[in-house]
Amino acid sequence: MRAASVQMPAPSCEGDALPGLPVAGTPAYWRAQREGVALVRELRRRIGVAWNAPTYGAGGCENIAPWDRAFDELHAARRHPFAAGLLQAWGVTPDNCDNLNAVRRLLRSFP
Repeated sequence: MRAASVQMPAPSCEGDALPGLPVAGTPAYWRAQREGVALVRELRRRIGVAWNAPTYGAGGCENIAPWDRAFDELHAARRHPFAAGLLQAWGVTPDNCDNLNAVRRLLRSFP
């Protein structure tokens, strides 16, 4: 089966930015980059908290709140253009993004 060819737009001085990001090198671009890295770091932290949290709380109730917060952080990171690019670079795709264990393994190397 032959792969479909993808037509890329012609490069221009404004077209160098990723979709949803400001032009590279501008203060807005670096601010977006810092925000994206912070979101991915917070995602890693939230997954670690959820991973180490007790499974059951007082009275035998299942403790799912840490996992809910980790999923909320994952979805926030996937909505941010730069953080989504970082996640994709680490192999977090729409196919595996709902599996936090897979996301945790993929993000282990993130500083």
